Amino acid sequence: MKSAIFSVLLVAALAHGAVLVENLVRAGRDDPSQAPAICATEGSDNSIVAHENCAKYYQCWGGSPIAFDCGLGTLFNPKNSYCDYPSNVDCGNRFIPEQEEVVIPINPVIPIGNNHDNPSLAPQICAAEDSSDVLVAHENCNQFYMCLHGAPYAQTCQAGLLFDPRRDRCEWPENVNCGNRVV
Repeated sequence: MKSAIFSVLLVAALAHGAVLVENLVRAGRDDPSQAPAICATEGSDNSIVAHENCAKYYQCWGGSPIAFDCGLGTLFNPKNSYCDYPSNVDCGNRFIPEQEEVVIPINPVIPIGNNHDNPSLAPQICAAEDSSDVLVAHENCNQFYMCLHGAPYAQTCQAGLLFDPRRDRCEWPENVNCGNRVV
């Protein structure tokens, strides 16, 4: 039923020049099967849609859904369009990964060898062959660059999170070393 309603909204939006993109996203953002249709709609860039795995989400970019991981210990909440504590999230029929206990050392040493923590290298990194979907740190710690078609595109982490180039995802501030990036 929800899929039929979504299809009717999609046809209506296309018939009216895609003015209803935000309503389409709201109607289908908790249904992973709608991600391709939502992202193919004009004006949908940066729209957020639930993933089949409750610990992930899709962000629309360039007409396609791009999968992102939620931070450690969080699940995607389609009602709010951000990753949240598991107790606040209803995953419905989406896959729920086992929450394993992870012990993070006080001063973890995570090797850096890809230079994805250096924002000034984003244009060169993204210009490289096979760089689509590569993530690179941004000058602002709550942002990152996503490589797409040879160019870096700035993306923003969800509220309260900072980008960790060592893990290629947005994390809670206490788990991220921003170095000389702006917080």
